[in-house]
Amino acid sequence: MRAARKAVLDHALGAIELGDARLNRRAGKIIAAIHERPADSFPHIFDTDADLEAYYRFTNNPKVRAGAILRSHSTASWDRATKCGNTILLLHDTTEHTFEGDDTRIGLSKRGKHQSFWSHVTLAVAATGVPQAFGVVGLRAYLCDDGVWTWARSDGSGEPIRKGSDRWFDGVHEVVETIPALDVIHVADREGDAYPMFCALKSLKQAFVIRAAHNRTLADDMGKVKDALAGVEHCVVREVELASRTDRRPPKTKATHPTRDTRPAKLAMRATTAIVKRPMGSTAELPDALTMNVVEVNEVETPEGSPPIHWMLWTTLPVDTPEQIERVVDIYRRRWIIEEFFRSLKTGCAFSKRQADSLDALLRTQALLLPVAVALLNLRKLARTDPKLPWSAAISERQLRIVQDMQPKHKLTKRSNVRAVMLAIAAAGGHIKNNGEPGWITLGRGFDDILEREAGWIAAERWIAKGRP
Repeated sequence: MRAARKAVLDHALGAIELGDARLNRRAGKIIAAIHERPADSFPHIFDTDADLEAYYRFTNNPKVRAGAILRSHSTASWDRATKCGNTILLLHDTTEHTFEGDDTRIGLSKRGKHQSFWSHVTLAVAATGVPQAFGVVGLRAYLCDDGVWTWARSDGSGEPIRKGSDRWFDGVHEVVETIPALDVIHVADREGDAYPMFCALKSLKQAFVIRAAHNRTLADDMGKVKDALAGVEHCVVREVELASRTDRRPPKTKATHPTRDTRPAKLAMRATTAIVKRPMGSTAELPDALTMNVVEVNEVETPEGSPPIHWMLWTTLPVDTPEQIERVVDIYRRRWIIEEFFRSLKTGCAFSKRQADSLDALLRTQALLLPVAVALLNLRKLARTDPKLPWSAAISERQLRIVQDMQPKHKLTKRSNVRAVMLAIAAAGGHIKNNGEPGWITLGRGFDDILEREAGWIAAERWIAKGRP
């Protein structure tokens, strides 16, 4: 059954090559098993003590490198992006993985009463149309102890970095080496607003949209960037729907991005070109100045009690027309997909609850979970952002027939939209309609039930194809 199930997952992971055929087979079996019940604990995921022991041996095997598993997923992700035929966004961001419990986990940083490590991720997504995630094309693990950052390599070694912001610079260089013949645009939030990051992207001839964190000084004593924008008229005004932010987030994150409900917002936009001066304290090897475009977004008519939206976006994209300015803003708004990916990994796949006893084992586990997290992300994202899309945007025709059989009360047809499909799948995972929107766990359970049945279907088709009764 799991051999057939692996065929369902091949599109997400690609061919695993760990230098040993037995390890390759074991990795495939583990991913198939996790995909059945991603939110469950490992003792519940694996059917027998022998399977559970095999999993622990795999994740603690020094011959198995997380980087090799990641490369398989990355290659498959680039293949899917190439077939898209359009510009691809590379979303960069860092997230902290915190683990509870009294047991010491080898290699992790102390975080109060907990332990943790950080993942710096690059996620490839579609720039236009359906907000599809193709997969993770870059991932580096870091430790942070007393403000000192260390790159935790997949071979078990560590390498201190000069400062925490260098992880953005390093992540870009790593990903650029793997990009096929595609038009890509790098997208980052305020942590990516670093002069060395801009210099690296421009020297590599990489397009970018990065939200400003600093009111940077302009060259030739021309003041600050806000001074340059102040004399420019807003040329675009449009209404958008702002996504909600839950209260279940770290205090630091909530301080930067306050909790809010979904609400409409009227945004006024303007843009100009600025020549930015190299900051004090930056290495003299960097250019004295950089020419970049900047787009400012201001919310007007903000509802009482709500903090207004204000973004400044640094970019190399043209901003000469209202349409070009809107494109820059729309590109940045897709950055939120990576936030959803982190929730899919941490909650939908329950990575934060995994009981591996070392950083090496956790990195291998994280790499194994990536294709599962991407599959869950796409299903949930499409149903929420483009609910009227046809069912075929999220699942195959075979999967639709399986859901129809599993959930006859939902009366799905070939005219059903992606939201109807998502609700039916969530119901298969135990979601009750009156309890609000489906959560990551119930959606994950339902989706995995479908994949399990599909694996059985594929096995039956293969059996019949061989002429067996």
